[in-house]
Amino acid sequence: MNACFHYQLQQCRGVCSEKEAIESYNKRVNKAIQSLGLQTENLVIKEKGRNHKEIGFVLILNGIYQGFGYIDKDIKMEEPNDYQLHVKPQKDNRDIQRILRSYLTKDNHK
Repeated sequence: MNACFHYQLQQCRGVCSEKEAIESYNKRVNKAIQSLGLQTENLVIKEKGRNHKEIGFVLILNGIYQGFGYIDKDIKMEEPNDYQLHVKPQKDNRDIQRILRSYLTKDNHK
């Protein structure tokens, strides 16, 4: 296997080219996710919708931002996974994690 560009820059330990064990890599990834503050939570942040008949939501699964969406207030959702059919997928990144941590730590959103 060829090493990735980050390995050539010494920013990767070589999981891409089997120079680092997958188990070691996965441990580091899980530690990084936990350090972001959302750990491995599944949660839905509910907010006002675009009109009075709906709610807006943000979906986080296993601590990873999945995206946002809107659903009719009358639709009953039991679990965070139930929202997946209604989410507009978005990419997770450090900025999103920082914004979500800040939002969730505010007293009125706990």
